[in-house]
Amino acid sequence: MTLAIFQDATKNFVTKQLGITDDVFVSYLIYGFIVFAAGIGIYLLISFVRSKMKRQLQKDRRRKKMIEGSARQTNQPIAGHNGIRHYPTMEDLPAYSSILSRANSEICILTVTAEYIATQQMDSIRNALLLGRKVTILILDPKSPFVAKKESALGEARHLAQRIRTNLDLFCAVKESLDKENNKLAIMTYDADTNATLTIIDPNSENAWILVTSYLYGKSPISRPSADTYKRENMDFFNQNFNYYNQILSRARVYSCQ
Repeated sequence: MTLAIFQDATKNFVTKQLGITDDVFVSYLIYGFIVFAAGIGIYLLISFVRSKMKRQLQKDRRRKKMIEGSARQTNQPIAGHNGIRHYPTMEDLPAYSSILSRANSEICILTVTAEYIATQQMDSIRNALLLGRKVTILILDPKSPFVAKKESALGEARHLAQRIRTNLDLFCAVKESLDKENNKLAIMTYDADTNATLTIIDPNSENAWILVTSYLYGKSPISRPSADTYKRENMDFFNQNFNYYNQILSRARVYSCQ
């Protein structure tokens, strides 16, 4: 009814003001105007929706940055899905000494140089051994062809082979300083191209826990992101990475401290 009234009014206007009396032409003119008006309306509606979505996206991004910033300031992980906690950089991780102190029976570590542990966390390793914990550390063989690849790919990785040998000597010094009762330190070297550092606490217990720290090629080690979980929280994530550790372990060799 409204459309009919509009059409009659428009027809009268065109006839009187423009002097056009051809009904067919007037009808096409009216329909053309309607289509044009509808197009403008649709365009305005789409523009409004896009603008609203853009504002919401910007709001979500600001909220995400606030959450991440809060996580960094409080030294807490960013909550993830399925029991996995995420840490944007190494600085966001809990103190490594507190991580090692969680162990009740066993600590397993897969790393490239073990430099951070050898130079800053050796007391924590020694304390774990004195408490009767078994500690297994897998370090890249300094003679491996993958040393050159890591040296060119990883940030701050110059003279890698010599640094690995130095760190192996530090672990050997700890091993040789312990009596037989507390000597549960296994130092092993592997020949493989790994893509993450793994720290596994009590892997065969109900409280099994794993920390996965990924490598960022060409970046400073401090920029590396990490993720952790308990086996009971995400069995698939835990088993996938623990199986990878065991694959490297199965091909590793006991390092001779002689």
